[in-house]
Amino acid sequence: MRKSEIILLSLAILSAYLKSISVPGGAFLTTILLGTLALFYSPMGFLYLNNIKFSGIFSKESYRDISGMQILGAIFIGKALAVSVVGALFTLQSWPRANLLLSGALMLDLVVGAIVFVKFFQTPTPYFRQNITRIGIWLLITILLLIF
Repeated sequence: MRKSEIILLSLAILSAYLKSISVPGGAFLTTILLGTLALFYSPMGFLYLNNIKFSGIFSKESYRDISGMQILGAIFIGKALAVSVVGALFTLQSWPRANLLLSGALMLDLVVGAIVFVKFFQTPTPYFRQNITRIGIWLLITILLLIF
């Protein structure tokens, strides 16, 4: 995981704790932090998960070592992770249909995680290792939120 993900997730956990002890602004901060993390994963997931800088989005050199399947995979991984983040947000905010969203996120993460896991054993690259870590962390969070 990259530093920005770790910082956002850590602050989101802290803000969720603040919300649970009824500190004013905790719920708002949780929403902002997890919403930002979901935006990292979903709309521009193919950039973020492939370590492409935003300034190089239109540069051919940025995509030189990246295959089309890797970009497509990053899009699906980003969507699955974004659904997990939004499911966590719904659960922490006690919004309706949170369990339905988390259940869907669990299924998506399991399918995408299985594909990434198989691909990792076929070609063990840092790309697959990083994404196995991301998916594993969000699978754990999703399962814990579904249980509790």
